[in-house]
Amino acid sequence: MRSSGDRPPKPGRGLLFRALLAAILTISLSATAVASAVLLEVEDVVHEFNREGRTVFKAKEVDRAEAGDPRTFLILGTDERYADRQAKIKPRSDTILLARVDPDSKRIAVMSLPRDLKVSVPGAGTNKINAAYEIGGPRKTVVTIKKLFEDATH
Repeated sequence: MRSSGDRPPKPGRGLLFRALLAAILTISLSATAVASAVLLEVEDVVHEFNREGRTVFKAKEVDRAEAGDPRTFLILGTDERYADRQAKIKPRSDTILLARVDPDSKRIAVMSLPRDLKVSVPGAGTNKINAAYEIGGPRKTVVTIKKLFEDATH
């Protein structure tokens, strides 16, 4: 027969309490670290959208939509490098997106135009669509895209 001193020890409530406290502390610290990382990343993204470099312009070539009607936005990503600026090389458009927002159907549609798409650039002949930005900036790009869709519907 065994005496009470020979029995293996049983974990008591103190050990379970310490394990639970360690688990809660680990989860809390991990959640805090993840939340901090997410907030810092969101701050970086907001800074990118608010920094200088965005160009908003009014173009007479753009038809105005009535209030509440669907609207189409042209989003251009441009590539202007420091060395190119020093060499007086015009920036290129490397991303061309059309985003249509329709409040009645509560939908947003996005279409990407390939930058190497061959189009007729008004006043400059046939070229890649991203050359329109280099030739005449955002205004020439708007005119080129309007012409592309007009030609497609005729």
